Amino acid sequence: MMKLWAVLLVFIAFNDADDSQLSLGRYHTHEEMTSFLKNFTKTHSNLTRLYSIGESFEGRELLVVRISGGDDLLLRPNLKLVGNIHGNEAVGREVLLHFIEYLVTEYNKGDKRVRRLLDYAHVHILPSMNPDGFANALRVSAIDELDSEPGIHPPGHCLARPGRSNSLGKDLNRNFPDYFRKLRPELQNETLAVMRWLDDFPFVLSAALHGGSLVANYPFDNSKYDSSVPKEPNLTEDDDVFKHLALVYARGHPTMHKGEACPNNFAKDTFPNGIINGAEWYPLTGSMQDYNYIVHGCMEITLEISCCKFPEPAELQSSWSQNREPLLAFLEESRRGIRGIVMDENGISLPNVTIKILGRETFPFYSTLKGEFWRILLAGTYLLQVEAQGFEKRTITVIVNEPEQSEWEWPRVVNVTMYRTGSPKTTQIITSNETSTESMTSTRGSTSSQESESLIHAKKSSAVAVTYYRLLLVLVMLFSL
Repeated sequence: MMKLWAVLLVFIAFNDADDSQLSLGRYHTHEEMTSFLKNFTKTHSNLTRLYSIGESFEGRELLVVRISGGDDLLLRPNLKLVGNIHGNEAVGREVLLHFIEYLVTEYNKGDKRVRRLLDYAHVHILPSMNPDGFANALRVSAIDELDSEPGIHPPGHCLARPGRSNSLGKDLNRNFPDYFRKLRPELQNETLAVMRWLDDFPFVLSAALHGGSLVANYPFDNSKYDSSVPKEPNLTEDDDVFKHLALVYARGHPTMHKGEACPNNFAKDTFPNGIINGAEWYPLTGSMQDYNYIVHGCMEITLEISCCKFPEPAELQSSWSQNREPLLAFLEESRRGIRGIVMDENGISLPNVTIKILGRETFPFYSTLKGEFWRILLAGTYLLQVEAQGFEKRTITVIVNEPEQSEWEWPRVVNVTMYRTGSPKTTQIITSNETSTESMTSTRGSTSSQESESLIHAKKSSAVAVTYYRLLLVLVMLFSL
């Protein structure tokens, strides 16, 4: 009997160890993914936190892993990566699971790039936004005998296998409120979960991983006019930033930057330098990346990272190797531009302040509950316009310098002091490489006893205003005025 118990304990320990590691040679079911994420975050609780943003229609949890090191200070940006929006585009799901492992492992090994990233930013990873669609695609995969030889997939296997939509047949990347078309989509559980997630975290930079081509796609996805004319670009006022972000990924990928058509792509699409504007490729209504940018000011691009949407498991190792470096390089772009805190003349942080970069002010961005703001910008001189009710409008000249590659410089703080109406006006010129630590007090945890008095005041006075504004903007997008 004792021997039997000893064998059983070894078996349990062995299985527990396996649950915190992933195989690169196969796809993982939702249950396996959930078990891995729970065990992995429990093992590495000093660097990771697992949380759910909601459930799919069939009740599968939409799990997110947040990875970050160092002290939880103010002005740490939130970055995110989202996979498996289309259930049958499964490579991104597996790549992100391994990227979670990679970031934590390399941080613990002392990798300088990973440590600098995770000590500066919070990285949130949602491996599967559409677990129901993936489960459907995986069931089909188990009985699919169409493959004639490794790496070669007949039409319908790579491009059109079941599982793209969610359980109700809705394409989740056509389901977000759209600025250009005043439609009223039936918002799905998964879509609503992501919308709430965006309300909860002030994300600065994001990428959504898809499959079926090799290209980095940037906003806008929808055409400016109600037209079906193809190949008509619709560019944002931040087009320079979006093109740069797309190029960073494409150039870091061993083949994406070549812009060649995938062999299984009947349209034979080619992409100069491996990037393209979404509307120029093909316009679509209700995309996630347009919603991120327009409503929340988050710079999101869409990454098509594999020619085949659901390739054979043996190809996953290659996909991981090809996308590991560009994923890291993309997140490192969060070090560009400016960040800061908006406060009044008494040093009290001001939430929900409207911030615009003149020349690109159509879609402004806003300070957080703690008065923080971030904006990714390329090197240049900008006019920053800051507005808050009851305060004088401020226009500040900001000089953004190219980050020093050798020193891994992060954006310096550009704090903005607002003066109540009638106060003396001042002129302020700030360069992005000035050092300022004003108001960068530690806010470990979430208890008010550890926050400054000004931050407590900001939280109490702003929650209603922030909720009201975002609800109003979404309603304007949902209903035709």
